[in-house]
Amino acid sequence: MNTSIICVDDEPGIIEAYVNTLAANKGGDGDIQNMLARRKRRKVGETEPTASVRQPYAYDVFTASSGEEAVEIVREQLAASRQIAVGFFDMAMPGGIDGAETIRRIRELDKQMLCAVVTAYTDRSTHQLGNLFERQDDWLYFNKPFSSGELEQTAYHLVTAWNQRRREESLVTNLEMMQNGLLWILKAVGNINRIPPLVMEALLEGLLRHYLKLIQADDGFIYLPQNNGPVYFGLGKFGACEILVDRGRELQWSMARQAMDQNRQTIIDGNMAATPLIVGDESLGILFAETRETIDHDPRLFDMYATQAVNMIHNSTLYEELNIRNLELNRKNQELMELLDKLTQSENLQQKFKKLSLIDTLTGIHNRRYVETQLQEDINQARREGVSAACLMVDIDHFKLVNDTYGHNGGDYVLQEVAKVFKQHTRTGDTISRYGGEEFLVFYMDIDREYAEKLCERLRKSVEDACFVFGSTEIKVTVSIGCAVFVPSVHDTVNGIIAKADQALYMAKAQGRNRFVFFDDHSVDEGENHGETLIALR
Repeated sequence: MNTSIICVDDEPGIIEAYVNTLAANKGGDGDIQNMLARRKRRKVGETEPTASVRQPYAYDVFTASSGEEAVEIVREQLAASRQIAVGFFDMAMPGGIDGAETIRRIRELDKQMLCAVVTAYTDRSTHQLGNLFERQDDWLYFNKPFSSGELEQTAYHLVTAWNQRRREESLVTNLEMMQNGLLWILKAVGNINRIPPLVMEALLEGLLRHYLKLIQADDGFIYLPQNNGPVYFGLGKFGACEILVDRGRELQWSMARQAMDQNRQTIIDGNMAATPLIVGDESLGILFAETRETIDHDPRLFDMYATQAVNMIHNSTLYEELNIRNLELNRKNQELMELLDKLTQSENLQQKFKKLSLIDTLTGIHNRRYVETQLQEDINQARREGVSAACLMVDIDHFKLVNDTYGHNGGDYVLQEVAKVFKQHTRTGDTISRYGGEEFLVFYMDIDREYAEKLCERLRKSVEDACFVFGSTEIKVTVSIGCAVFVPSVHDTVNGIIAKADQALYMAKAQGRNRFVFFDDHSVDEGENHGETLIALR
């Protein structure tokens, strides 16, 4: 569990507040002394003392009074193979680099650190600060002055998030290792056709040599009466003869047949031993050995060895069958390997497909397909919960002029920035989608008419006040909004709700744009007099 935190501020009082609140050992002025001692130890390379555990985490707190010092601390920790999980950064630090530059330099060293921008004032916009991070959930605002409770909660959630991400990355790594292991096994199966044709002979030789070593003998043979012809392999004085035709070996052969067909267990007779190879009710073959002295080993030892030998021989007899099916297996293995190559990236492909199918690639918000396939679920949920909802159709005013003036790249940039503004005014459970061209749809759950008016005005005013910098050019735009607030019923459909919001949007544009209009249900039957029954607000 990584609970390390770096706190960067040029005010000693703020640093003291960090240490008193977050350090594992609290104690007023003693914390400041510990902090100073830690800085000294870090410079001379001494080992940090073990901190006492406090709830919920025992934080390991690093402090820096300037951005340059913070960057150096992070560099030192990384050189020692240690990461700092979370950083709290003041923005305005006179006499050196500011907080934004500090974060930028640290992110170049470690992109995994989660950051809290702690400031009472900054001249950097959220857009500029957001550009320092690849993900918007990598950072958050934290205002000064702060309470110890706010600081503890923020530290707890950021440290928890950092460690949760590392655990998820570890799970992904383990999954990749499992996939690589599966690929290795399949490749091994695919190489069955490379087993030497003499594998059975090599196996029998190995089994017989171990059997003779067990009995301390030099002479012996192994015999397998297979359907496609008997298999024989001998060593020592049995190596040059064929047991079935050698008339000088009747005694040995008789003993081997008795153990294999009648006793079905090891027979020891003086200096000879015969061990049958039994598979269930079937005799697979016989191991036979002859020594110069009397054999005094326990026969059960030989039977235990025979059990292992049977398994090896039985598995080896599959070779011929596998060889016959090898061409078909190779073909199937090749198909499987190609499939597995794709499966190694299946999770990413599924995520990409989902994003491509439901997310607008330009703005990163939902697209029209999401509205058509998912918005009905949102309406049904609002109906089940008995809460009202609001559907907003938003159109960027005179967007064609933007495209004509700044080109399509400029138009695309404006769409992206307007989408970011909308995101700032939506909650978890709300839906924001690019409906088409310069039109956006925003769906709010659990919202009444009064609150909907405030939201519409916030959206309109936020876009009106925003200044989008495209290259060296500032672009200003406004939006028109049509809103339908309703309590969902079983008769409400996506198309019906959108039609109402779209009708209100039409009136907002007709009345001069840069305003919002609410739909009035009575207007449905008013024909050309819609403008009198729709309520226009700005």
